[in-house]
Amino acid sequence: MIVRTTRRAKADIRALFKLIRSYDHRAAVGFTMRLNAGLRTLSDHPLSGPECPEFGPGVQRKVIGLTLVLYQVNADHIVVLRALDGRMDVETEFLK
Repeated sequence: MIVRTTRRAKADIRALFKLIRSYDHRAAVGFTMRLNAGLRTLSDHPLSGPECPEFGPGVQRKVIGLTLVLYQVNADHIVVLRALDGRMDVETEFLK
């Protein structure tokens, strides 16, 4: 199944990459590799994540490392809504 990423999720991923890179470039590259691998797994198993009705109808989650990926499954593709650092107040950040 195709995985599409919203602008907001792309901005989340860029911000996380930049933050990690500011401390350790190799860790930032590792973050990108783990995230991409996790999204490929999600593509193969789109219904594997538990539902998160607190974020809206049909929203599911997948934890990849320390990143919480919130997504929706449509008939022919997956939409990544957000990619948030799981250590933050996710509910508040999701509403931004």
